[in-house]
Amino acid sequence: ATPQVPAAQATSVEVDLARIFDKHEGLRLEDKEVLRFLADNKGEAFASEIRDRFDLPRSTAWRLIRRLISEGIVVEVKIGNQSLIKVRKEFFKA
Repeated sequence: ATPQVPAAQATSVEVDLARIFDKHEGLRLEDKEVLRFLADNKGEAFASEIRDRFDLPRSTAWRLIRRLISEGIVVEVKIGNQSLIKVRKEFFKA
């Protein structure tokens, strides 16, 4: 039998995309697509998952990720030799 997750823990984490898009009007279409992808993944994904999902060359993916970091929308967290890209906490719905 699978253990039941308490309701308090089962609440989904929601990224406030509207707030991000309002605050950062200059975002490119591909930036928005990646942010939607992150939102669908509880606000985080590995850089490799972003590359695979959008079929991007490594350099293109990194330019896009660096742009989102410099805009202050996401942060990069190193886990071993992988980079986890996370939407910043202030962009989650309360």
